[in-house]
Amino acid sequence: MAGAMPPCLPSRRHAMRTGRLAAASRRAGGLTVTLALLLFTLSGRTPMGAAPVEPGSRIPWQGGAWYLHGANLPWYNWACDFGCGAQGGVSDPAVRAALEPVLRAASAAGMRVVRWWMFEGGAKPIQRDADGAPAGLNPTVYADIDAALALADEHDIYFIFTLFAAPSDLPLGWLTDPAQRVRLAEALAPLFGRYRGQPRLLAWDLFNEPEWDIWNHKVSAEAVQAMVRELAATVHAQSDTYVTLGSAMLDGLPLWVGQGLDYYTAHWYDYMSTGNWCALCTDYAAVRARNGLDAPLVIGEFYAGPDASARQRFTAWYDKGYAGALAWSLVPERTFDRMAIDLGAAAAFAAERADTGPRAAAPSREPN
Repeated sequence: MAGAMPPCLPSRRHAMRTGRLAAASRRAGGLTVTLALLLFTLSGRTPMGAAPVEPGSRIPWQGGAWYLHGANLPWYNWACDFGCGAQGGVSDPAVRAALEPVLRAASAAGMRVVRWWMFEGGAKPIQRDADGAPAGLNPTVYADIDAALALADEHDIYFIFTLFAAPSDLPLGWLTDPAQRVRLAEALAPLFGRYRGQPRLLAWDLFNEPEWDIWNHKVSAEAVQAMVRELAATVHAQSDTYVTLGSAMLDGLPLWVGQGLDYYTAHWYDYMSTGNWCALCTDYAAVRARNGLDAPLVIGEFYAGPDASARQRFTAWYDKGYAGALAWSLVPERTFDRMAIDLGAAAAFAAERADTGPRAAAPSREPN
Protein backbone atom coordinates (compact mmCIF):
# COMPACT_ATOMS: atom_id res chain seq x y z
CA MET A 1 0.00 0.00 0.00
CA ALA A 2 1.31 3.44 -0.92
CA GLY A 3 2.66 5.19 2.11
CA ALA A 4 2.51 2.09 4.29
CA MET A 5 5.40 1.00 6.45
CA PRO A 6 7.15 -2.14 5.23
CA PRO A 7 6.51 -5.39 7.05
CA CYS A 8 8.70 -6.12 10.08
CA LEU A 9 11.61 -7.37 8.03
CA PRO A 10 14.11 -9.80 9.56
CA SER A 11 16.98 -7.39 10.00
CA ARG A 12 20.68 -7.63 10.62
CA ARG A 13 20.35 -4.11 11.99
CA HIS A 14 18.67 -5.41 15.15
CA ALA A 15 20.27 -8.73 16.01
CA MET A 16 22.17 -11.62 14.48
CA ARG A 17 20.01 -13.87 12.39
CA THR A 18 19.56 -17.54 13.08
CA GLY A 19 21.49 -20.08 11.08
CA ARG A 20 25.17 -20.26 10.03
CA LEU A 21 26.24 -17.54 9.33
CA ALA A 22 26.35 -22.90 -16.11
CA ALA A 23 25.14 -23.32 -18.41
CA ALA A 24 21.34 -23.54 -18.48
CA SER A 25 18.98 -24.90 -21.08
CA ARG A 26 17.70 -22.00 -23.13
CA ARG A 27 14.50 -21.61 -25.07
CA ALA A 28 14.77 -21.19 -28.81
CA GLY A 29 13.09 -17.80 -28.56
CA GLY A 30 15.97 -16.56 -26.42
CA LEU A 31 18.72 -17.60 -28.84
CA THR A 32 19.75 -14.04 -29.77
CA VAL A 33 20.07 -12.96 -26.15
CA THR A 34 21.86 -16.20 -25.32
CA LEU A 35 24.48 -15.73 -28.03
CA ALA A 36 25.05 -12.13 -27.00
CA LEU A 37 25.58 -13.13 -23.40
CA LEU A 38 27.92 -15.97 -24.39
CA LEU A 39 30.04 -13.70 -26.56
CA PHE A 40 30.22 -11.13 -23.78
CA THR A 41 31.25 -13.73 -21.21
CA LEU A 42 33.95 -15.16 -23.45
CA SER A 43 35.32 -11.71 -24.22
CA GLY A 44 36.03 -10.98 -20.56
CA ARG A 45 34.95 -7.37 -21.08
CA THR A 46 33.61 -4.98 -18.48
CA PRO A 47 30.36 -3.03 -19.10
CA MET A 48 30.26 -1.39 -22.52
CA GLY A 49 31.34 2.22 -22.22
CA ALA A 50 32.48 1.84 -18.60
CA ALA A 51 36.11 1.81 -17.54
CA PRO A 52 37.51 -1.51 -16.28
CA VAL A 53 37.29 -1.83 -12.52
CA GLU A 54 40.56 -3.21 -11.20
CA PRO A 55 41.15 -4.03 -7.53
CA GLY A 56 41.67 -0.83 -5.62
CA SER A 57 40.01 1.93 -3.66
CA ARG A 58 38.17 3.90 -6.36
CA ILE A 59 35.38 3.34 -8.90
CA PRO A 60 35.83 4.81 -12.40
CA TRP A 61 32.77 6.72 -13.66
CA GLN A 62 32.18 9.56 -16.10
CA GLY A 63 35.83 10.44 -16.50
CA GLY A 64 36.75 10.37 -12.82
CA ALA A 65 37.95 7.83 -10.27
CA TRP A 66 35.69 8.11 -7.25
CA TYR A 67 35.23 7.18 -3.65
CA LEU A 68 31.47 6.47 -3.49
CA HIS A 69 30.26 8.65 -0.62
CA GLY A 70 26.55 8.13 -0.29
CA ALA A 71 23.48 6.77 1.43
CA ASN A 72 20.65 4.29 1.24
CA LEU A 73 17.26 5.86 0.62
CA PRO A 74 16.20 2.90 0.65
CA TRP A 75 12.52 3.42 -0.30
CA TYR A 76 9.81 6.01 0.17
CA ASN A 77 6.74 3.83 -0.39
CA TRP A 78 7.57 0.19 0.25
CA ALA A 79 7.12 -1.99 -2.85
CA CYS A 80 5.66 0.99 -4.71
CA ASP A 81 8.35 3.50 -5.67
CA PHE A 82 8.96 1.80 -9.01
CA GLY A 83 5.76 0.47 -10.53
CA CYS A 84 2.93 2.33 -8.80
CA GLY A 85 3.15 5.36 -11.06
CA ALA A 86 0.72 8.13 -10.15
CA GLN A 87 -0.61 6.03 -7.26
CA GLY A 88 2.43 6.26 -5.00
CA GLY A 89 5.34 5.75 -7.37
CA VAL A 90 8.14 8.24 -7.90
CA SER A 91 6.19 9.78 -10.80
CA ASP A 92 3.36 10.64 -8.39
CA PRO A 93 3.72 14.44 -7.92
CA ALA A 94 3.23 14.11 -4.16
CA VAL A 95 6.00 11.51 -3.88
CA ARG A 96 8.32 13.52 -6.08
CA ALA A 97 7.69 16.59 -3.95
CA ALA A 98 8.50 14.62 -0.80
CA LEU A 99 11.71 13.18 -2.25
CA GLU A 100 13.07 16.41 -3.69
CA PRO A 101 14.25 17.89 -0.36
CA VAL A 102 15.65 14.50 0.71
CA LEU A 103 17.89 14.27 -2.34
CA ARG A 104 18.75 17.95 -2.14
CA ALA A 105 19.95 17.47 1.44
CA ALA A 106 21.95 14.36 0.51
CA SER A 107 23.67 16.21 -2.33
CA ALA A 108 24.41 19.20 -0.11
CA ALA A 109 26.08 16.80 2.34
CA GLY A 110 28.30 15.49 -0.45
CA MET A 111 26.44 12.16 -0.54
CA ARG A 112 26.09 11.92 -4.30
CA VAL A 113 25.45 8.15 -4.47
CA VAL A 114 22.01 6.90 -3.42
CA ARG A 115 21.08 3.24 -3.18
CA TRP A 116 17.37 2.72 -3.84
CA TRP A 117 15.39 -0.53 -3.72
CA MET A 118 13.15 -1.28 -6.71
CA PHE A 119 11.14 -4.52 -6.67
CA GLU A 120 10.95 -5.47 -2.99
CA GLY A 121 7.74 -7.01 -1.68
CA GLY A 122 7.36 -9.84 -4.18
CA ALA A 123 8.59 -8.19 -7.40
CA LYS A 124 5.04 -7.31 -8.39
CA PRO A 125 6.04 -5.08 -11.34
CA ILE A 126 7.39 -8.17 -13.10
CA GLN A 127 4.56 -9.62 -15.13
CA ARG A 128 3.84 -13.37 -15.09
CA ASP A 129 2.47 -15.73 -17.69
CA ALA A 130 -0.28 -18.26 -16.99
CA ASP A 131 2.26 -20.62 -15.42
CA GLY A 132 3.75 -17.97 -13.15
CA ALA A 133 6.98 -17.57 -15.12
CA PRO A 134 8.43 -14.09 -15.73
CA ALA A 135 6.92 -12.55 -18.85
CA GLY A 136 7.75 -8.85 -18.91
CA LEU A 137 7.81 -5.63 -16.95
CA ASN A 138 4.98 -3.28 -16.06
CA PRO A 139 5.69 -0.21 -18.23
CA THR A 140 4.75 2.09 -15.34
CA VAL A 141 8.18 1.24 -13.94
CA TYR A 142 9.77 3.36 -16.65
CA ALA A 143 7.79 6.46 -15.74
CA ASP A 144 8.92 6.10 -12.13
CA ILE A 145 12.57 5.56 -13.07
CA ASP A 146 12.46 8.55 -15.41
CA ALA A 147 11.07 10.69 -12.57
CA ALA A 148 13.86 9.50 -10.27
CA LEU A 149 16.50 10.28 -12.89
CA ALA A 150 15.06 13.77 -13.34
CA LEU A 151 15.56 14.33 -9.61
CA ALA A 152 19.10 13.00 -9.95
CA ASP A 153 19.83 15.52 -12.70
CA GLU A 154 18.54 18.33 -10.52
CA HIS A 155 20.74 17.43 -7.56
CA ASP A 156 23.82 15.78 -9.13
CA ILE A 157 22.92 12.36 -7.70
CA TYR A 158 23.99 8.92 -8.98
CA PHE A 159 21.78 5.92 -8.30
CA ILE A 160 22.47 2.32 -7.41
CA PHE A 161 19.18 0.52 -8.03
CA THR A 162 18.69 -2.64 -5.96
CA LEU A 163 16.55 -4.95 -8.07
CA PHE A 164 15.38 -7.46 -5.47
CA ALA A 165 15.27 -7.93 -1.73
CA ALA A 166 16.13 -11.43 -0.50
CA PRO A 167 16.00 -14.26 -3.06
CA SER A 168 13.07 -15.75 -1.13
CA ASP A 169 11.11 -12.64 -2.11
CA LEU A 170 10.89 -14.20 -5.59
CA PRO A 171 9.00 -17.35 -6.61
CA LEU A 172 11.36 -20.24 -5.90
CA GLY A 173 11.09 -21.55 -9.45
CA TRP A 174 12.56 -18.36 -10.85
CA LEU A 175 15.77 -19.24 -9.03
CA THR A 176 15.89 -23.02 -9.29
CA ASP A 177 14.57 -23.60 -12.82
CA PRO A 178 17.22 -22.74 -15.44
CA ALA A 179 14.56 -21.87 -18.01
CA GLN A 180 12.84 -19.46 -15.64
CA ARG A 181 16.16 -17.82 -14.77
CA VAL A 182 16.55 -17.09 -18.46
CA ARG A 183 12.96 -15.83 -18.62
CA LEU A 184 13.61 -13.41 -15.78
CA ALA A 185 16.76 -12.10 -17.45
CA GLU A 186 14.87 -11.68 -20.72
CA ALA A 187 12.05 -9.84 -18.95
CA LEU A 188 14.55 -7.38 -17.49
CA ALA A 189 16.74 -6.98 -20.58
CA PRO A 190 14.65 -4.09 -22.00
CA LEU A 191 14.97 -2.29 -18.65
CA PHE A 192 18.75 -2.56 -18.72
CA GLY A 193 18.91 -1.56 -22.38
CA ARG A 194 16.61 1.44 -22.02
CA TYR A 195 19.05 3.13 -19.63
CA ARG A 196 22.25 2.26 -21.42
CA GLY A 197 24.42 5.37 -21.47
CA GLN A 198 22.53 7.01 -18.59
CA PRO A 199 25.24 8.67 -16.48
CA ARG A 200 23.00 8.96 -13.40
CA LEU A 201 22.59 5.19 -13.17
CA LEU A 202 25.84 3.91 -11.69
CA ALA A 203 24.99 0.28 -10.89
CA TRP A 204 22.36 -2.41 -10.80
CA ASP A 205 22.50 -4.11 -7.38
CA LEU A 206 21.01 -7.55 -8.00
CA PHE A 207 19.98 -8.72 -4.50
CA ASN A 208 20.01 -7.38 -0.97
CA GLU A 209 21.78 -9.71 1.47
CA PRO A 210 21.08 -13.01 -0.29
CA GLU A 211 23.35 -14.92 2.08
CA TRP A 212 20.71 -15.07 4.80
CA ASP A 213 18.45 -17.18 2.60
CA ILE A 214 21.39 -19.39 1.64
CA TRP A 215 22.67 -19.87 5.19
CA ASN A 216 19.14 -20.50 6.47
CA HIS A 217 18.59 -23.14 3.76
CA LYS A 218 15.75 -21.37 1.98
CA VAL A 219 17.53 -21.65 -1.36
CA SER A 220 20.82 -23.16 -2.46
CA ALA A 221 23.93 -21.10 -3.08
CA GLU A 222 24.19 -22.68 -6.52
CA ALA A 223 20.72 -21.46 -7.54
CA VAL A 224 21.37 -17.89 -6.41
CA GLN A 225 24.82 -17.85 -8.02
CA ALA A 226 23.32 -19.04 -11.30
CA MET A 227 20.72 -16.27 -11.12
CA VAL A 228 23.41 -13.70 -10.38
CA ARG A 229 25.47 -14.85 -13.36
CA GLU A 230 22.43 -14.74 -15.64
CA LEU A 231 21.43 -11.24 -14.60
CA ALA A 232 24.98 -9.88 -14.61
CA ALA A 233 25.58 -11.18 -18.12
CA THR A 234 22.32 -9.62 -19.28
CA VAL A 235 23.19 -6.23 -17.80
CA HIS A 236 26.60 -6.34 -19.46
CA ALA A 237 25.14 -7.34 -22.82
CA GLN A 238 22.48 -4.63 -22.72
CA SER A 239 24.08 -1.66 -20.99
CA ASP A 240 27.16 0.16 -19.75
CA THR A 241 26.07 0.13 -16.10
CA TYR A 242 28.02 -1.66 -13.38
CA VAL A 243 26.71 -4.74 -11.59
CA THR A 244 27.08 -5.39 -7.89
CA LEU A 245 25.30 -7.26 -5.09
CA GLY A 246 24.54 -6.21 -1.51
CA SER A 247 26.36 -8.85 0.51
CA ALA A 248 25.17 -9.16 4.11
CA MET A 249 28.69 -9.01 5.51
CA LEU A 250 32.30 -9.73 4.66
CA ASP A 251 31.79 -13.44 5.35
CA GLY A 252 29.51 -13.67 2.31
CA LEU A 253 31.94 -12.27 -0.24
CA PRO A 254 33.51 -15.59 -1.33
CA LEU A 255 30.12 -16.66 -2.69
CA TRP A 256 30.22 -13.90 -5.30
CA VAL A 257 33.79 -14.00 -6.55
CA GLY A 258 33.72 -15.07 -10.20
CA GLN A 259 29.97 -14.49 -10.61
CA GLY A 260 30.22 -11.50 -12.96
CA LEU A 261 30.15 -8.55 -10.53
CA ASP A 262 32.06 -5.38 -11.40
CA TYR A 263 32.69 -4.38 -7.80
CA TYR A 264 31.77 -5.93 -4.47
CA THR A 265 29.55 -4.58 -1.72
CA ALA A 266 29.33 -5.71 1.91
CA HIS A 267 27.26 -4.41 4.82
CA TRP A 268 28.45 -3.67 8.33
CA TYR A 269 26.55 -2.91 11.54
CA ASP A 270 27.68 -2.47 15.11
CA TYR A 271 26.93 -6.03 16.17
CA MET A 272 29.62 -7.13 13.70
CA SER A 273 32.34 -5.81 16.00
CA THR A 274 34.66 -8.83 16.12
CA GLY A 275 35.91 -11.60 13.86
CA ASN A 276 36.12 -11.82 10.08
CA TRP A 277 32.86 -9.95 9.53
CA CYS A 278 34.16 -6.78 11.20
CA ALA A 279 34.84 -4.51 8.23
CA LEU A 280 35.71 -1.64 10.55
CA CYS A 281 38.37 -3.78 12.27
CA THR A 282 40.32 -4.51 9.10
CA ASP A 283 41.04 -2.90 5.73
CA TYR A 284 40.46 -3.54 2.06
CA ALA A 285 43.90 -5.05 1.47
CA ALA A 286 43.33 -7.70 4.15
CA VAL A 287 39.77 -8.42 3.01
CA ARG A 288 40.91 -8.72 -0.60
CA ALA A 289 43.69 -11.15 0.33
CA ARG A 290 41.45 -13.25 2.56
CA ASN A 291 38.59 -13.53 0.06
CA GLY A 292 40.38 -13.43 -3.28
CA LEU A 293 38.61 -10.28 -4.44
CA ASP A 294 39.34 -9.14 -7.98
CA ALA A 295 37.59 -5.76 -7.78
CA PRO A 296 37.01 -2.88 -5.34
CA LEU A 297 34.83 -3.23 -2.24
CA VAL A 298 32.18 -0.72 -1.14
CA ILE A 299 30.58 -0.75 2.31
CA GLY A 300 26.97 -0.76 1.15
CA GLU A 301 25.20 -0.23 4.48
CA PHE A 302 26.29 1.01 7.89
CA TYR A 303 24.97 3.17 10.69
CA ALA A 304 26.17 6.79 10.74
CA GLY A 305 23.80 8.47 13.16
CA PRO A 306 24.63 11.38 15.46
CA ASP A 307 25.31 8.99 18.35
CA ALA A 308 27.81 6.87 16.40
CA SER A 309 30.83 9.15 15.85
CA ALA A 310 29.69 9.30 12.25
CA ARG A 311 32.52 11.47 10.96
CA GLN A 312 35.07 9.02 12.35
CA ARG A 313 33.28 6.19 10.57
CA PHE A 314 33.20 8.03 7.24
CA THR A 315 36.92 8.71 7.62
CA ALA A 316 37.74 5.14 8.66
CA TRP A 317 36.14 3.58 5.58
CA TYR A 318 38.08 5.99 3.39
CA ASP A 319 41.41 5.50 5.14
CA LYS A 320 41.08 1.70 5.15
CA GLY A 321 41.04 1.55 1.35
CA TYR A 322 37.40 0.73 0.69
CA ALA A 323 35.96 2.19 -2.50
CA GLY A 324 33.03 3.88 -0.83
CA ALA A 325 30.50 3.71 1.98
CA LEU A 326 26.71 4.20 1.91
CA ALA A 327 25.07 5.09 5.22
CA TRP A 328 21.58 3.93 6.27
CA SER A 329 19.15 5.78 5.79
CA LEU A 330 17.93 9.05 4.25
CA VAL A 331 14.27 8.59 5.19
CA PRO A 332 14.40 6.86 8.60
CA GLU A 333 10.73 7.57 9.25
CA ARG A 334 9.87 5.24 6.34
CA THR A 335 11.94 2.30 7.62
CA PHE A 336 11.33 -0.08 10.51
CA ASP A 337 14.64 0.58 12.27
CA ARG A 338 14.43 4.41 12.16
CA MET A 339 18.18 4.77 11.64
CA ALA A 340 19.10 8.31 10.58
CA ILE A 341 22.28 9.79 9.11
CA ASP A 342 24.32 12.62 10.57
CA LEU A 343 24.33 14.75 7.42
CA GLY A 344 26.56 17.35 9.05
CA ALA A 345 29.26 14.75 9.59
CA ALA A 346 28.81 13.53 6.02
CA ALA A 347 29.23 17.07 4.70
CA ALA A 348 32.33 17.74 6.81
CA PHE A 349 33.93 14.52 5.60
CA ALA A 350 33.19 15.25 1.93
CA ALA A 351 34.40 18.84 2.15
CA GLU A 352 37.90 17.65 3.00
CA ARG A 353 38.25 15.26 0.04
CA ALA A 354 38.20 16.00 -3.66
CA ASP A 355 37.53 12.45 -4.84
CA THR A 356 34.20 11.78 -3.12
CA GLY A 357 31.51 11.42 -5.73
CA PRO A 358 30.80 10.95 -8.50
CA ARG A 359 30.26 14.61 -9.24
CA ALA A 360 29.61 16.55 -12.40
CA ALA A 361 33.29 17.60 -12.43
CA ALA A 362 36.12 15.07 -12.15
CA PRO A 363 38.28 15.14 -8.99
CA SER A 364 41.11 17.65 -9.08
CA ARG A 365 43.77 15.29 -7.73
CA GLU A 366 44.84 11.73 -8.32
CA PRO A 367 42.93 9.07 -6.34
CA ASN A 368 44.72 7.17 -3.59
